[in-house]
Amino acid sequence: MRTYYETLGVSADAKTDEIRKNYRRLVKENHPDLHPGDKAAEERFKEIAEAWETLGDEEKRKKYDAEIAKVKKGEKPRYAAAHSAPTGGKVDIGAMMEQFSKMFTPEGVVSQSERTKAGSAPIDTDELFFRFMGLKK
Repeated sequence: MRTYYETLGVSADAKTDEIRKNYRRLVKENHPDLHPGDKAAEERFKEIAEAWETLGDEEKRKKYDAEIAKVKKGEKPRYAAAHSAPTGGKVDIGAMMEQFSKMFTPEGVVSQSERTKAGSAPIDTDELFFRFMGLKK
């Protein structure tokens, strides 16, 4: 996992001025206008901007540092997606359906059969998921 601090080339205890200085330098070096057509530089530019958006704001930085501390303790971070590697093109439809279902059901009740038993299935979320994603069952 690469942290925002690593992205900006600073230590976790760096002052905001140092972070800002590195951010500006990296933005200039990786700006898409200086590297037309270079997708790697464009992605790096986006990563730098994302890191600055968090580390440049004291409140966001405090929350981010707390999440990093959780990861170091072995706990699951609240915003895991922001710090996880791509799956290499593999998609777990079952996991996606489960997350999608949670948006429409009481917490802890996930599967369609459990929702039906609990009497809390006003809609078939499995069908809704497939329609939303443009998939066929």
